Amino acid sequence: GKMLGTCLGCLRCATRCPSHASIGELLFSQKTPPLYTRQAMRTWASNYNLFERYSRFFGRIAMPAAGALLGRELPKIRRAPLVLDECVQEQNPDAMNVAVFVGCASALFDDQVACSMIRVLVKSGFNVFIPEQQCCGLPMIEEGMYDLVKETARKNVAAFADERYDAIVTSCASCTMMLKKFGELLEGDELGDAAARVSSITYDIGEFLVKHLDDGMLSGKKLDIRAAYHNPCHLAAAGVGNGGEILRRIVSEFVELEDGCCGGAGTYSFLHSDLSARIFERKLDNIRKIDPDVVVTTCPSCELQFRHGLERNGVDCDVRNIVEILDRYYDENKV
Repeated sequence: GKMLGTCLGCLRCATRCPSHASIGELLFSQKTPPLYTRQAMRTWASNYNLFERYSRFFGRIAMPAAGALLGRELPKIRRAPLVLDECVQEQNPDAMNVAVFVGCASALFDDQVACSMIRVLVKSGFNVFIPEQQCCGLPMIEEGMYDLVKETARKNVAAFADERYDAIVTSCASCTMMLKKFGELLEGDELGDAAARVSSITYDIGEFLVKHLDDGMLSGKKLDIRAAYHNPCHLAAAGVGNGGEILRRIVSEFVELEDGCCGGAGTYSFLHSDLSARIFERKLDNIRKIDPDVVVTTCPSCELQFRHGLERNGVDCDVRNIVEILDRYYDENKV
């Protein structure tokens, strides 16, 4: 029971095991979540728009109260839905068609990550589309509710399997990992072939730009910052090892934080704050040694953990998603 409750869900067990056995996923499958969790997950999976409305309404009340109780600043919830046009750029027949998977964090949190990602893709010359979408399904997996995971996967596959799309891109490591697993999750399903295609064209934003961005787009003046890149656990679990490579090309000083979990892991940092803080100490020591101006990553949960951990320990260092740094690079170079 204790092992089930304190597993981070980082899935580093699978990345380090020679047989790629995922002890984390085995533990998830043994969970029996309480009734209120099951009901919330079922609403999340069956009616995403309703869940988002509830989350925005109650979140605006609960988040400040929870932050005060926990003694930490929590992200602000959007007052209105994130509105993004289905097609945000006139089509160039010679350009790649990129479908954006926004993710629940960007849809709910009042930050600029989703808008930054879209600006970066548009300025990079890609045709950008934003299909109707659901949660990626990770919260359901972590509660052992695999029937709901498949339900959300089918809905997302139906939306993203459009033959027009050459790539699916997201700025959330957990979403990247999940979309890359759709083919495996729906193997043998009537949508199995479509799911396999979705998985095969899914990219982390950094991974995608390293592979497909015209080199001339990165020929401008580098940002005069010392940036430390943290590779999220779920990006490693998705087999992405070069997520930070694009950052190296646009900043004056690039350093990579030592490999390992930061202890964020979604709600883990709230439910197991002492354990989470102990795990973060390794990252904290590393950051103090290299003294960066900004920590950069592609995981909303990691961003929250770094912001809280650095502030709590009196370390003056900014924390950003990689697309925000790319957005700033384009802006300063008048792209």
